[in-house]
Amino acid sequence: MPEEKGNVRESAAGYLIAAVAIGISLFQIYTSIFGTLLGYKQRMIHLTAEPVLAYLIYDWRGKTRKKKFSVPAILVSVILLASITYVFANYSTIARRIGNPGTMDLIIGVIYIILVLEGTRRTVGWPLVIITGLFIIYCFAGPYIPGMLGHRGVSATRLIDHMFMSSEGIFGSPLGTSATSIAIFVIFGAFLEVTHGGDMFIDIAVAMTGKKAGGPAKAAVISSALMGTISGSSIANVVSTGTFTIPLMKKSGYSKEFAGAVEATASTGGQIMPPVMGAAAFLMIDYTRKPYSDIMLAAIFPAVIYFLSVYVSVHLEAKKCGLKGVDERKDIKKLMIEKGHLLAPLFVIIGLLATGATPMKAAVWGIILLVVLAMVRKTTRFNPVEILNALKSAGVGLISVAIACAAAGIVSGIISLTGVGLKLASYIEIIANGNLFIALLLTMTACVILGMGLPTVATYVVLITIVGPVLTNMGVPVLAAHLFVFYFGVVADITPPVALAAYAAAGISGGNSFKTGLTATGIAAGGFLVPYVFVAAPQMLLNVEHGVLAGILAAMPIFATAFVGVIMLNAAVIGYLLRTCRLWERVVLVLGALPLIYPGTVTDMIGFICLAAVGVVQLTAIKRKGNKIDEN
Repeated sequence: MPEEKGNVRESAAGYLIAAVAIGISLFQIYTSIFGTLLGYKQRMIHLTAEPVLAYLIYDWRGKTRKKKFSVPAILVSVILLASITYVFANYSTIARRIGNPGTMDLIIGVIYIILVLEGTRRTVGWPLVIITGLFIIYCFAGPYIPGMLGHRGVSATRLIDHMFMSSEGIFGSPLGTSATSIAIFVIFGAFLEVTHGGDMFIDIAVAMTGKKAGGPAKAAVISSALMGTISGSSIANVVSTGTFTIPLMKKSGYSKEFAGAVEATASTGGQIMPPVMGAAAFLMIDYTRKPYSDIMLAAIFPAVIYFLSVYVSVHLEAKKCGLKGVDERKDIKKLMIEKGHLLAPLFVIIGLLATGATPMKAAVWGIILLVVLAMVRKTTRFNPVEILNALKSAGVGLISVAIACAAAGIVSGIISLTGVGLKLASYIEIIANGNLFIALLLTMTACVILGMGLPTVATYVVLITIVGPVLTNMGVPVLAAHLFVFYFGVVADITPPVALAAYAAAGISGGNSFKTGLTATGIAAGGFLVPYVFVAAPQMLLNVEHGVLAGILAAMPIFATAFVGVIMLNAAVIGYLLRTCRLWERVVLVLGALPLIYPGTVTDMIGFICLAAVGVVQLTAIKRKGNKIDEN
């Protein structure tokens, strides 16, 4: 009997989690179709549901519960639901009290902030909680801090009012984006997973590259690029494509660490790959006041170079180690017949975004078309239970995004409340002393350090608030400045000591996590040049004011020279160009790659001369030994 009761309780817990997750997904779909609620209400429903799921799913150690009810979790859920009930029942009165909160407003505000931070610790980890806590302490410690960073202090009442009752704290712009654009794209991804659309991307990649040198690794790069068009999550890409590509890479001769590193590096690029980029890309709409179509177009060339950089690294490593492909070739024609129709929703989303449609509208039409087309063929058809599973998966998948956005909103709100952003920006300007390159290096370093412990959303919000004005004051175009911060916030997923994408890949490959992260950083080395290139030459970001064709023609020369620089840097890191490089050849390749960051006749000539010098020496040596260059 006890065992039977336990099963009943476990089942009931599972049903409760499913009900909340499906409910929030249906709410997001409904408001995407029929219009969102008032901003505060939309965000509060979104944020209340996700912490409820967080407490029901994760225990106090941050580990997944074994489907049993927990009295504290239920109590927290009741408190959160009571809070939202109070706010909705008294919304008009509360709105009039902003700036002068009542006692009950303050009590609920404190409880809500604490519960959100604890939910953040359980789902995202300590680093974001610690940083948020330090900013809260800074509010009260201001009068006691000497120098430029000091301020007159913030009262507890004012802080709670700003964080909980205004639209500049927890319920600020980051959460607003999560409650609209990000949520509906997560749901689209969940539906695509149900139809096995992700498997199609992997199969296409294997069909294209399987038998080439290092074929499985190249398949990982291509499949991750394709998955990145609809995922926007480094970890999701790793676990979805890596379970197939990593074993194939190990089978073809790659080490555990290199196999995991390739998948982690390629999957991380999914956040910068249009049309569905990482969550922070949707925040740019509010921060830059530019339509998503502009952001999407601007990201195309940098994303392509990033993935080409990873592909080149994989190819050079395969040639260096003499690795061949594997006989896992798929019939691409058969694949397209069976699942090719699932590509149509992706093209519809791209088309709608390019014509100025909102991300929510584009994703809704993508979901509708995907559901209709999936029913056309038996291989992609799904039943009502699978639809419910997709809705549940999406609701659960939104937990970490929503809570991270709420915590980032607290940090962003404190930055505006205390004015510390302007003060830190002044310090950076003083250190840089008008030198843009130093300012960019400082920004990159800050992005990588913060990104090691924070989600990309939080890294972007914090740093663009602080550093963004510095870069724009130095003449960097607004979009280039935002993409620079976003790009390095993304790359932090593979830079040790905390490299979440690399750790996920290492878990699949069985390799050492730290070594996997170091290897991934080396593979992505060429990609580290890309943000510097589009800051130095913003034409790469496809300025289409004078037409798309004119924008592409202006970007192509910069794209070409940047790609040459990426190849040179990758060759130097891997230690192979046409054959294994000597030390002096690697040094020359690095010295030639760096000038190609800045487009110009002189810098281009320096880069090409260095490449030609190494190439001629290696080609001569190859011919002397009578070897042939394998072009596969």
